[in-house]
Amino acid sequence: MRKFVLPVIVAIGLAAATPAMAYDTGDQISMQAALDVATDLGIMTVSNTEFLGDEWQVQGRDRAGRWMEVYVDANSGAVRHVERDGRRILPVVPGKRANGSARSAAR
Repeated sequence: MRKFVLPVIVAIGLAAATPAMAYDTGDQISMQAALDVATDLGIMTVSNTEFLGDEWQVQGRDRAGRWMEVYVDANSGAVRHVERDGRRILPVVPGKRANGSARSAAR
């Protein structure tokens, strides 16, 4: 009987174990890609990078030492907005006006 106890316990333990599943990021961009976007916009020294579910928040300072925050869409890599010294700066989006409406094709 003792011969069967250990193998049965091992078999139960292996059957009960669930495989470790990695978090699937799907088509989301990596942190390095978000950092590349932020440095292209002027961040020279990165202080903090945080993933907020659907966007990357990159914080740091520009060449002049001003505080910057860059919010990058995690799916497309597009810049959602930039804050410099606490002021929100809307990114320039081709084909859209500052109020968000699309320009008409015919003038």
